[in-house]
Amino acid sequence: MRLRVDFPSKLETLMNQPLRIGIVGAGMVSRDHLIAWASISDQTRVVDCYRLSGWEALR
Repeated sequence: MRLRVDFPSKLETLMNQPLRIGIVGAGMVSRDHLIAWASISDQTRVVDCYRLSGWEALR
């Protein structure tokens, strides 16, 4: 006997949400990535973008 579940599982609920994206090391190529993510903005959200420059890496 199988148990029938009529409501979505937590995973299914999460999978129907936009994918949250953070970009680390946002150098020159990040512009192209941001354009690509924006083209599917109904499925994705860029929530953070961080560029670690050489000077910041030394701290």
